[in-house]
This record gives sequence, C-alpha cells and structure tokens, in this order.
Amino acid sequence: MVGVNVLIASEASNYHGKFSDSQNAMLHYPPYRANILYKDSCTLVGSTAYEQYPITSFEDTTFFIVLEGMIYNIDDAAIREDLFAIANEVHKGGSFKETITRFLAQADGEFIVLIYDKQTRDLCVFNDALGRLPFFWYKNDEVLAFSREIKFMYPFIGQITFHRLALMEYLLYGFALGERTLIEGVERLLPATLVMYRALDHTLSKEQVLPLTFEPEEKDRKTSQESIEDLKRSFLEGLRNRVGKLGSKKSLISLSGGLDSRATLAGLTAYGVKPKGITYDTAPENAPELAYTQKIADLFEVPLTHLTPSKEPDYEDYLHYVTMVDAAQPIGLANVVNIEEQVMMQEGTDVVYYTGLYGGELLRYLNVTSGLGSDDDLAQFLLTTPDQYRYAHQKVCVMLQVPEDVILQHLRAHISTYPEKSPYTKYLHFKFEKDYKWAGPGEDRNRIFFWTITPFYSKDFFSMAYKINERKKDTLFFRDFLYSLDPKTCIVDYYNTKMPLASPLRLRIYSLAENAVRHPWIRQLGWQAMHIKKRFSAPQRPDAKNEEVRNIALDLLEKSDLIQEYFSLAATRDVIRVETDQGKLQRILTLFIYMDAVDRAGYS
Repeated sequence: MVGVNVLIASEASNYHGKFSDSQNAMLHYPPYRANILYKDSCTLVGSTAYEQYPITSFEDTTFFIVLEGMIYNIDDAAIREDLFAIANEVHKGGSFKETITRFLAQADGEFIVLIYDKQTRDLCVFNDALGRLPFFWYKNDEVLAFSREIKFMYPFIGQITFHRLALMEYLLYGFALGERTLIEGVERLLPATLVMYRALDHTLSKEQVLPLTFEPEEKDRKTSQESIEDLKRSFLEGLRNRVGKLGSKKSLISLSGGLDSRATLAGLTAYGVKPKGITYDTAPENAPELAYTQKIADLFEVPLTHLTPSKEPDYEDYLHYVTMVDAAQPIGLANVVNIEEQVMMQEGTDVVYYTGLYGGELLRYLNVTSGLGSDDDLAQFLLTTPDQYRYAHQKVCVMLQVPEDVILQHLRAHISTYPEKSPYTKYLHFKFEKDYKWAGPGEDRNRIFFWTITPFYSKDFFSMAYKINERKKDTLFFRDFLYSLDPKTCIVDYYNTKMPLASPLRLRIYSLAENAVRHPWIRQLGWQAMHIKKRFSAPQRPDAKNEEVRNIALDLLEKSDLIQEYFSLAATRDVIRVETDQGKLQRILTLFIYMDAVDRAGYS
C-alpha cells in the first residue's frame, strides 16, 4: 500500500539499514519515493508514497506530528491547532484520551495521526472512527513498529510464523477476524483505536476509545421518505466537504451500470463538478454493461473512458499483486490493478478518484432481520449459508486439520466480543467488519495510485444509514434515494437485475422477494435450490484458466514445506483437485503465493 512507517528502538541507529531496505521494498511504482520524515536516537518515522499522497507533518521544539489522510469537515488551521492541543495534553499526562475521543467524534475523514514527543520520546497513535486506512503494528522486546503495510515488519520480526486461526478465518471469510492478521504478532488497529507508548518504562497501552455499536439508540419511527431526506442531506453535505477540500484536483469517477456510482455522480453534479468517467470490464461477459454506463454518462454529460486489461495476467502478475497488498485481496483482482495502472499512466497521480463503494452494503444488502434467536443461531448462519462464507467450513476443517466444533466455538467467541445485545445487531457488526476488511482493501488498492473517495462512508451518512430500520432497505428504497438526488439517475435501468427504476410498482413487487430472503431458512432454501439445479445441469467443459490456477496451487502445495506445516497435503490436494468454483481456487492460490513469497524471502 502507501503511507507512513514508524520504528522505535532503544538504539534506532542500529536499524537504519533495515528500515531503509524495508521502505525501498515498498516502492511499488515509479512515482513512489521513500522518505525519512523524522529521526532521533530512538525513533525513525518515514513514508513510502507518491508526491500527491496526503501526508502532512507539523513540528515545533517539543512535538513531531504526522497526519496521514484527509479530514474533510475541519479546516486545516483548526486541525493543526487541535492536534497540538492533544499533543500538549499527552505531554502533561492530562485528559488526552477524552480530547482524542471528542476529536474522533467530530472529524469526518480517513486518517491516521502520529504524535511524537521529542522530549519524553513517547508516541501517541490513533486512527479515524471507522478505521478507513488499514494500519498495522508489531512489538517485541527490541522494537515497536507501525506501518500501512504488513511487509514493513518482516525484517524486525525475525522468523515469521503464520497465525493458524487467521488462516482458518481467511479461508472462511476472506479476512482475519478482529485485530489478527495472517502473520503471528502483527495486528491491525480497530477503528478509533488509541495506542500510547511511554518510553520511560517501555509500556504500551491500547484502547478503542470510540467503539462502534450497531444497537439503535431508539426505534426508527420515521417514514421511508423522511429517512431518504435525512440520507440525501448527509450524503450531499459529506460530498460538499470532500469537494471543498479536493476541488483543485482533477476529478475522475469509477462509473458502472449499477446504482451506487450514479448516486456519487449525481451528488458531484449538484456541486458543479463534472468528473471524467472511467469504466472497465475485465472479462468478456461484462461487456454488455458498457451500454448502460454510457447512457448514464450521456445523461449527466460527462466524458467516459472505457478500459480493458492490456494483457492476460500470468504468475508474475499474481505474485506482484499478492505481495503488494499482503494477500488482502485475491488474484482474481489482478486485472483491476492493470486497469488502475492504465488510469495512472493516462491521468497521473494528482487526481481524486470518486466511487460508489459501500452504497449497496449500507442500503440494500438485505441483512437478516428474523430467524435468529441467539448468538449460536448467528454463528450457525455465518458458517452454513453460502453467501456468508468463501470456503465451506467442512473443507476448511479438512485442509487445516481442525475439528468442526473448534470453528463453531471460535466464531461464537468472536461474536461475543461485539458490544451489541441482539443477534441481529451483532450480525450488522459482523457485516461491517466484513465490509471494511473485504471491500476496504479494494478501496485501499485505489490509494496505491491516487486518492479515492466514496461519499457513502462520510461519517454522518454512515451513522444515518445504520439508524434506519433494516427492513426499509431494498432496491425500491435505494431507487427513491437516487430519485431524490436527481431524477435522471432513474432513467437508465439497473444493470445487475435489469430492473426498470422508472417503475416503482415493479420494484414494490420485487421488494416482497427481497424481504423474504431476510430469513435464514428462506435464504438457505434458495441456495439449496440453486445447488440442485447445478447438479442436474449439463456438465461444463473444463475452464482453461481454472485449470491453470489449480495446477499452480497444487504445485506450490506439493513443493512448499512451509505450506505443508499448516495444510494437510493429502486432504488439501483432494479439495483442490475437485474444486470447480473459480473464486475458491483463486482464494487458496492467493494464500499459497503469499506464504511461499514470505518463505522465499527468508523470513519464515
């Protein structure tokens, strides 16, 4: 990824070489530069980034402060004043935690703050309320390290061990739960986490000062139209603040035939911004969507550039992508990186890339609203419903030689850490965790090339969206939200379902089906019907790309002693040989490539 790196050690000069080498290994593209922002006998602060990536430092005789990212609803002078006020409270040992909590409750953006006290050599670190920028840390007896990239830690860990529970979670859901990462000892900061390191006694404290909860403060008594007006107001306000901070940059928008990106386009148009549209298809079957996207671009009178991958990805492309993002996303998205490389070459890095990411996740995901009586029911639902997991837990158990009841107990224990009381609101918390660890790395991938914005995660809009009764949220509700932004958004049909947005009556009928699948039993019946249909359909011819992925995965499995430390050779080989799902094959190959790369680098 891209961003700041920090190392604290009793003799930091002994680690200058490793620090420099680690930063140089993260220069992913030609515009990147490795910088030393601050150093003294105990601390090194650096960055690996392109020139336009937002990293701002403030310094006086006592403090060195770094702000990575953007805060949109506070002016720059006030941000500086607030951060120095926090720094002074940290220095005095005052009520800095309360001050930071108030700051996070107000600040709308995606950011990380580092405050280093040059006199006491204490370090204070905190991130934004929604944890928008992935940030990792590692500590042993000799060093304390922070970075936006896990790989920065490798030289300071020594011998790397993979986290067995994290491997299990990664196969199940595509990400590690809680603070875990795939690497033992490296953790990710949860949203609104404050880390305080005191140099005098080498102590470290960590606390989530503004913990997220999805338990509603009060029952939603508003009509759908009143809720839509609230959403429209917070959506446009969040976008206005973002345009105000970044209006001088060239504006691009990732545009598709779906619903979310046209909402962002309508909001930008409302503020007089005419972005250049970027659309792409990474497979021939996606090509028909272009006609829908072009109609939307024409209605809003914005230019549209259509891109396709410049080459078919090979093993070297997979390796580059997996190691660059620390396996946060599967190799199937290597084509998207190819597209973004083209955009960077054509438009440069001094742009802002608007998206509609998280619109569907917040407003029409059809979250479960009935049929769960307990946390045990929720755990069973998350383990047994195909749209909730990546790999079936039975296969995960076989490959990793883990008893099935261990997985269930582990998931149940994780759910119990959520602050909510109801299994339905705990499900929302799990869904949020899934979104910011699954879709979030995709958004962070954009930042490798240019700064990116989605108005759906502006702080007030996010809060407003989760106050709305889940049963209100469906395609019709989102269509009415779109219409409130600009009626033109509803002229072009919804590509994903081919549903005409200009026909609310048909959408009301469709809503009945959407609400039915909010019950786990109905949801599972649907999946069973699809499975039966697949069993009796004509067998498909082997896919050449699938066979290539399968063969690479089998080759790595059979040749890597490290992989075989964690995966049963015979059982995993059997699973891979019969797997027909492209996404599942790509998922396990992603993991194998990552483990093999760490091994070959000599860190395991």
